[in-house]
Amino acid sequence: MDSSCETYDEFTPLHTACELGNLEMIEFLLSKGVSPHHKNRFGHCPMYMAIKNRHCQAVKLMSMKGVTVRLHPVRIAMEMIQAVQNGDYPLLYAWVASGVDMDIKDYNERTVMHEAVDLGDKLMIARLLDYGATPLERDVWGQTAMDNAQNDTTIMALFEPFFTVHCPTKQAYLLYKEKHSH
Repeated sequence: MDSSCETYDEFTPLHTACELGNLEMIEFLLSKGVSPHHKNRFGHCPMYMAIKNRHCQAVKLMSMKGVTVRLHPVRIAMEMIQAVQNGDYPLLYAWVASGVDMDIKDYNERTVMHEAVDLGDKLMIARLLDYGATPLERDVWGQTAMDNAQNDTTIMALFEPFFTVHCPTKQAYLLYKEKHSH
């Protein structure tokens, strides 16, 4: 069997296995040397297929094998922001499982946290904080999500005191994260 064969849309068996979340087949195809980075006609790699179909176990398996999603960072940010807008927690978790930076920025340098704050979605903000997103990134207008939340005490309470006292800058947060990751 040619495990790297393609359909007319350039889908490989690995694309299909990831789309279906078939862990055994993903493992088998990777062991046979099938490229996890091949993009189909639509520009989607197998990892993206697993993410979009919310197959978190498949995403984790691919990540453990060193596979990353091959999309432009702005596109990843836009898709994650759309997931926030739709309240799609399983899709956001699939992005987290892929190892993507939760502070990745769209074309206006806005993050998922900017969007959740703008929506006033406290549950989403709390979940994003759990996923590693921060309110510290600046957009093209120089605003952080925390700046945008200044008039909402309930949202600010989610950021305090960690981001207001202990880690008020992205650099302080990264140092904290590095110190406590071991």
